[in-house]
Amino acid sequence: MQYATDTATFTISDEDLDVMNFEIACSNPQLIPVSNVSITNSGSTYTLNYTSNNNQTGAATITVTANDGYGGTVNFSLLVNVIASPNTDVTLNFATLTSQENAALSYQWMDCSSNSPIAGATNQSYTATSNGSYAVIVTTAACRDTSACIVVATLGLNEPTSQSNISIAPNPTSDYITILQNNSTITEIEIYNVLGKLIYKTNIHQRQTIIDLSNEAKGFYFIRATAENRKVTHLKIILQ
Repeated sequence: MQYATDTATFTISDEDLDVMNFEIACSNPQLIPVSNVSITNSGSTYTLNYTSNNNQTGAATITVTANDGYGGTVNFSLLVNVIASPNTDVTLNFATLTSQENAALSYQWMDCSSNSPIAGATNQSYTATSNGSYAVIVTTAACRDTSACIVVATLGLNEPTSQSNISIAPNPTSDYITILQNNSTITEIEIYNVLGKLIYKTNIHQRQTIIDLSNEAKGFYFIRATAENRKVTHLKIILQ
């Protein structure tokens, strides 16, 4: 959790429609400083806006006193509980995704393409059975949150390059690679890093394609090549 932001709406009835002056106090300024509290209005409807300090949790009572300038006052208090959000970080090791929240009450892995839960995928780690995009819903004693979608594009990489419909040279490489089509028409090339992040994507219409990887970090990368017939080929390259 970095910080918590929320609002509360209240109404003040004033027959004279006087302009209201507000005094704001907070019982726990370390959690929510008064400078992080503001009030906006639309007519007689007011909105209290507040933001907690970075990475702080706990309870605070915000007290608001409204004064119409003619002796009329009204006050109210709002109890705010700021709780830690679950850790929604996910690591990816080949095709296995692991939630970094170690104290969750439950995990539910999701298929991002259909926004649907994956049956039986309720452990801290999930090994994908097909390339795709996945997220996890993490539930702790405090609350529930969902991770970002992580792309898995590494399945099928054990196929020998010689049996593929494309070839890559040089591999390993230090900068450029040349992708050469053999017996089929590749229409799209995607390159992912080991974290499953898409770093390069292009549509191609020629037999030979040259790609510059000189600005990428050294390590393993995965190529996903899609043909006109939607057949997908997966290959691995090394940048050194």
